Amino acid sequence: MPTKINVNGKYPCCANWVVMKRTRDGVIAKNCLIDETIKLSDREARYLTRLNGNRNPYRMKGFSADECTSYFRFLKECMLVREAGRSMHIDEMKLYTLIIPNKTRTNSVIPRILNFLLCILFLPVFAYGLYCIFAYENTWGMEDPTILNILLGSIGGIFLGTILHESAHAFSCLSDENGRVFEAGVMLNGMFLGAYVLIDESEIKSNTKRAQINLAGVEMNLLLAGVLMILATFGNFLGPWKVALLFAALQNVFLVLMNLAFTEGLDGEHALSSLFGGFVVDAAKANLSVLFDRQRRVDYFAVHGICGAANICVSLVILVFQFIVPLVVVADISIWIGALFQ
Repeated sequence: MPTKINVNGKYPCCANWVVMKRTRDGVIAKNCLIDETIKLSDREARYLTRLNGNRNPYRMKGFSADECTSYFRFLKECMLVREAGRSMHIDEMKLYTLIIPNKTRTNSVIPRILNFLLCILFLPVFAYGLYCIFAYENTWGMEDPTILNILLGSIGGIFLGTILHESAHAFSCLSDENGRVFEAGVMLNGMFLGAYVLIDESEIKSNTKRAQINLAGVEMNLLLAGVLMILATFGNFLGPWKVALLFAALQNVFLVLMNLAFTEGLDGEHALSSLFGGFVVDAAKANLSVLFDRQRRVDYFAVHGICGAANICVSLVILVFQFIVPLVVVADISIWIGALFQ
């Protein structure tokens, strides 16, 4: 990659999520945005590294006009080139980059400390928060400003929970020397506004570590929910506004449930794929598809026996878990309506 890329430059640049490695057969460019590798010639790689956002891609010193046109078209199709500006469109998602770190890796001990604290604290703190809510006699008075509590708690809880969720993915990935963090920003996927952090844990050897990186956001949301419940219990100095902390904690629990759904692109599916390899959801769909054809069903169980039955059961559970997302959305809306009209 170029030593310095101007993302806000006048011209397209080499994408900051590209990692190039020279091998005996040529240069291998890894597109960490879509997790694909592309083999490049030496001249293609040299051309790509010279795209820094300040150079016209069709007029590059040392390259003919035909080469520039051909190379740029090919590299753009492979998503190795980033268009001018910080906004991107990937399938149905719109991304806007806010942060691009100067270094994608770090030797600092801080991410390791943060990740260690997260791993050992998230369950005890969340469990103690639940205990506080149910064990202590709290008075959530009817005179509390319910609508404002709902708005402050829900919006604030989602906002803070989302930021900390993505931050946890980042420092958890950086806690391993082979992890990379490329950028962070906001995204719009259909009607859902959220945040994202672009990481690469593919070079991390431990499957368990990769799974923990994918679940770090969930761990952070549970930790935050626990802290908020504890504050709601003992934060008498907040007066009636401490009810907002309960709504904020509830939103973080909903974020956990949504991300644990085995839906493609969410943390639960990524964690399973890290542990077992491959695309777990696709494998589950393939396993269940044999049930709809008699001959395939007979052949499948003849080959796999009791293990085949276990695979079918696990596949069914994985697909059923995908219904968590709409159920959580409905539950969240129901709580809003119930609180407004109590």
